[in-house]
Amino acid sequence: MPTELPRPLRTICFGLALLAVAAHFVFGATPAAVGLLQEPLDKVAHALFLGTVAALLSAGWHGTRPLLAFLIASCIGAADEVSQMFLPGRHPEAADLLAGMAGALIGAFALRPLLGDRK
Repeated sequence: MPTELPRPLRTICFGLALLAVAAHFVFGATPAAVGLLQEPLDKVAHALFLGTVAALLSAGWHGTRPLLAFLIASCIGAADEVSQMFLPGRHPEAADLLAGMAGALIGAFALRPLLGDRK
């Protein structure tokens, strides 16, 4: 049975998504982030991170806008890869973006059965 999330909880979901993205970009710009995870774990990390962001955004919208949550999370992933072009020791990879987009797609739609289809 679909569950209605109270407004404060939806606001918390949006806030957590914003906080996660900000922390990701701040930490990603530090030297400690260089070579932190080796393949294939870096792909898993991209999928989990963007999947979580998409799920939080989708939850904030009661699960009614999973495509928008997916697109926003994918744009965040693309911005992350572009930003790596300007960071010493970091290199953008299309495979990282694709892994992140796969995670975002799953995360955006994962909560839909629980939250219902509201119009």
